[in-house]
Parts: sequence; C-alpha cells; structure tokens
Amino acid sequence: MPTWIVWRSAFRRWSEGCAARDKEAKKALDLVERALVLLREGKPARLTQVSDEERTAFKALNLLTAKPVLYVCNVDEASAATGNAHSRRVEERAKDEGAGCVIISAKIEGRACRA
Repeated sequence: MPTWIVWRSAFRRWSEGCAARDKEAKKALDLVERALVLLREGKPARLTQVSDEERTAFKALNLLTAKPVLYVCNVDEASAATGNAHSRRVEERAKDEGAGCVIISAKIEGRACRA
C-alpha cells in the first residue's frame, strides 16, 4: 500500500480532531498537507520545503521518506575515481531527491582490507 494512502487516512483523522484554536496542530496539519502533495506524486517527503521554525515539528512526523538517503554505487576498478554512466544516472537521481551519493569499488576496498 503506498505511503500516501496510509497518510491520507491519518490526515483525515488528524484534521477532524484538530481544534480550531490549536495553532500547533494547525501548523503540523499544514506540514502533513505539504508532504502529502509530494507523496501523491511519488516523491520523497524530504523534498518538502520546511522553514527553520518548522523543522522540529517536521522531524516529529517521523516520515520514512523524510529520512536522509545515501546512494552507494559500486563500480569497477577503472571507474572508481570518476564513476561510470550508471553511477552518473544514480548521482542525478540523488541530486533530484536531495540525497547523497558515493562511488566505491568493492574490489579495491576488499584488497585494501586484506593488505
């Protein structure tokens, strides 16, 4: 089941229980609404624009797709320094998602560990 469907039902319950005069609940509800827009588009919640004031409340939502992501690309020895076509595609995707990307060569790493 897609994450946004689960969140949609939680959002309904939350919005119904949100008191009109509860400013903190309204702020949290606004954060959820903005994250849901991205989730419905298949994008990670970490792309939600969050101000410094909202950051603590956003982290409290504990959205899995808001967690930091690091892509690790295992390439051949010759491509260890600069990467290859596949790792460049992964780097592009990581950049689009606000994630990190590292290029390694497990073969080189394995030899270094045995030395």
